[in-house]
Amino acid sequence: MGDGRLRFLDYLRNGDIIFGVGITMAILGIGMIIGMVIERCQLI
Repeated sequence: MGDGRLRFLDYLRNGDIIFGVGITMAILGIGMIIGMVIERCQLI
């Protein structure tokens, strides 16, 4: 996880901001999906 964060900072430093934002959106999307799955499991 820490390695991924360092890589993300390198992308921002290189000015590849659009790619960095894409990675951030993907991570947030995965987090939301995991959250939904956990909520469903709690309901069952």
